[in-house]
Amino acid sequence: MKKGSLIVIEGSDGAGKKTQAKALVKELSKKHRVAYFDFPRYRESLAGALVGRALAGEFGDFVAMFPEIASLPYILDRVSAIPKITKALSRGVVVCNRYTPSNAAYQSAKFSSGRKRSAFIKWLEKLEYRELGIPRPSLVIYLHVLLAVSQKFIAEKKKRPYLNNTKWRKDYHERNPSLQRAAIRQYRSLAATRPDWIEITCAPRGKMRSVESIRKEIRQAVSRRLKL
Repeated sequence: MKKGSLIVIEGSDGAGKKTQAKALVKELSKKHRVAYFDFPRYRESLAGALVGRALAGEFGDFVAMFPEIASLPYILDRVSAIPKITKALSRGVVVCNRYTPSNAAYQSAKFSSGRKRSAFIKWLEKLEYRELGIPRPSLVIYLHVLLAVSQKFIAEKKKRPYLNNTKWRKDYHERNPSLQRAAIRQYRSLAATRPDWIEITCAPRGKMRSVESIRKEIRQAVSRRLKL
């Protein structure tokens, strides 16, 4: 694998992204210098903290907010990470748990028409990658689970720190099955049409595969696509 490879692990809430991202970091670290980023960075950046406040409902219904506006704190969080990401890419490999594709899937899912969804994604990627200089991913690995499976794992999550001052165990996105369903459709559409994406089915027929079997498939995909 060449220096400068940026690998993004994506998926709906509760898909096991962090587990697999960290497993990939451990595997790649055997031969390469690897840096790991977990977005949003709720505790590491002011913009990331703002995302947490928005998801907790401090500013009202975050799902009802215009996608372009709702995207901004996520974008600013990534912008503030550019120096660290760029430095890490110059030294080796970067693995991210969530990145720009999360904005593309979740925020475009708010639109009712395919034309508007496509226009939003085009706007988002132009803003992030071209105008703001956020590094573009080399490979996006989408972990696909059905909505029912996602909801089951969301229900089992511990309460996140950004929700501590609320009565909720789930944030605004997690409490909205319609948004989750639409985001899954968007993820699958992107994975089916983008050459730098790959979809991994994590729960065929609604039963979650083992962490190890998913890890192996991710490892094989990285090796195949990025010539490891």
